[in-house]
Amino acid sequence: MTTLQQAEVHPAEPTVPPPPGSRVRFAWYAYDWANSVFTTVVTSMFFGPYLTDITRDAADPAGFVHPLGLTVRAESFYPFLVAASLILQVFALPAAAAMAHRVPRNRLLGLLAVFGGLATVGLALVTRVSYLAGGLLFVAATLALGASVVVYDTYLPEIAPPRDRAMVSARGSAAGYLGTVVLLVISISVVLARDALGLSEAAAASVCLLLAGLWWIGFTVLPVRVLPGTTVRSARAGSGEFRRMLTELFRGRRRAAVFLAAFLLYNSAILVISSQGTTFVTEELDVGQDLLVVGVLMVSVCAVLGTVLAGRLASRFGAPVILLASLAVWLVVIGLQVTVRPGAMAVLVVIGILVGLVNGTSYALSRAVFANLTPADRSAEYFSLFEIVNRSLGALGVIVFGTVVQVTGSYRLAIGTMSVLFLGGAVLLIVAVVRRAGVGSVALEGGRDE
Repeated sequence: MTTLQQAEVHPAEPTVPPPPGSRVRFAWYAYDWANSVFTTVVTSMFFGPYLTDITRDAADPAGFVHPLGLTVRAESFYPFLVAASLILQVFALPAAAAMAHRVPRNRLLGLLAVFGGLATVGLALVTRVSYLAGGLLFVAATLALGASVVVYDTYLPEIAPPRDRAMVSARGSAAGYLGTVVLLVISISVVLARDALGLSEAAAASVCLLLAGLWWIGFTVLPVRVLPGTTVRSARAGSGEFRRMLTELFRGRRRAAVFLAAFLLYNSAILVISSQGTTFVTEELDVGQDLLVVGVLMVSVCAVLGTVLAGRLASRFGAPVILLASLAVWLVVIGLQVTVRPGAMAVLVVIGILVGLVNGTSYALSRAVFANLTPADRSAEYFSLFEIVNRSLGALGVIVFGTVVQVTGSYRLAIGTMSVLFLGGAVLLIVAVVRRAGVGSVALEGGRDE
């Protein structure tokens, strides 16, 4: 065994026995299938251009709108909304963790999903005179999504023992990408057939948003009915528990803290490539909208295959090994992006395939490794912190990317700087998951650092 494989050896965990049978795991996968469509179909594909057009129509002659007394350029309204939703999750996610101690988790998950899904349905009803209402609904849906994922993640330590968590986490992510592929195909069909259906471009986008909200609500029924309704079992649950957890993390669970630092670095770079990749190929490589849509679909299909494969490989070689391998693939992607030339479609296809294979892998395996570094009976607090790093602090990479573009005017150089974040994250990941357990051997720290 390699040292990183040995890092998957864990001491016994004081946790609730996993619920029997595969039905509970299938229900857990189903919630990823239900909610993942929001990120791709709503956030990445349709709502940004849809809301921006509405905001432009509502702007004054100088091109500005005035939400809540502020003066904002119409084109900047949606980016500011995204930033606001990221900041607010710093407060929303710990609140969700606290609620998971007090109410049945399956009902809490269902409540958050219905709230987020109805807010998404509301996006489809936005008109030119209610751009602000649309923006507030988007923020509400985004907060509901983040909070629901915190509750969802708390089930992972209960439904899978440490050795199986990477595989189970990867299968959940694969289910999410598969659901995204299905709804993307439906949405693209609506857009392409809009003339035959008598829909304008805006109306077709509205239908796609409506479908995303109904999808999220409808497919959450299975998780709500099947997942255990127990609260998170913790002897120290209370209003000050999140603060105590932060203190414990940095004083007593240093490897978990180092892992979060690693995750912050490489995840920030991944978010940049995922969110700014379309801007890069349109600005630098002159790729049209039709090819972009096909590219997004191809990446999602490859992500399904990639996460399933990663789960199987992690079961054999260990999650840290495969996670490090995925970071190496990301470095290859950056090298190709920096050197690719306009018209090099074969290279673009290779980039899309590689991004798809590792895009979901990195998050799924990171979630599993973090679960193994933290106590199962404190999963709500720890996963709320994990999602804060994932969703809020992930803005670090975007800030670095935007600053480099601002100073140099080069998207290629800005993409290239992400390699520094990947390398730094890889080094910290190795530090986090390996400790010496004796002469010539290492093990993953499952309890308090010594």
